[in-house]
Amino acid sequence: WLSRAGLRDQTLMTLMGNETLLRLNDDFALDMYIEVLNVHAKLDTRNPRLTTAVQRDLIPLFAELGRDQVCAVAPLTVMNVLSDQGRIAYLSRCAELGMGLPGRMTRPAVLRQFRLLEDCLRLDYHPTALPNVVQLWLANLKSEADAMDAIEPAPLTPVEEDILRVLRK
Repeated sequence: WLSRAGLRDQTLMTLMGNETLLRLNDDFALDMYIEVLNVHAKLDTRNPRLTTAVQRDLIPLFAELGRDQVCAVAPLTVMNVLSDQGRIAYLSRCAELGMGLPGRMTRPAVLRQFRLLEDCLRLDYHPTALPNVVQLWLANLKSEADAMDAIEPAPLTPVEEDILRVLRK
């Protein structure tokens, strides 16, 4: 609810983060971990103890994520919240699933999300050394996206506008 309300108070985030940290082991579902990280990315505030604990539990599970769960991770989360190890694990799973490929068979919102992620990774100012399979997937994603650019682009979602704002800073 912090994210939906747009509350960016660091003290409130710390209090809520500490409360959440106490409950991490109480049947915390995988989707809840993803939502916690997405909120930290969207609000651009951090509770380092919470994000570290969530990533510690989530990174080993990236290899088991399904397509819908991979799509639930926002590009902003991948770029600004995940550690290098988490980013590599997530992107490896995306490459394994072939997310966004082929472009014509992918839902437009999902294709936009992964095109945006590819652009962010290419323009990243603190690049991560990515495995070859991930680099190949990103190259294929870019080439398919470039081939489809003749099509009128859809308007940006609020999340995509927020990411574009961050990239322009």
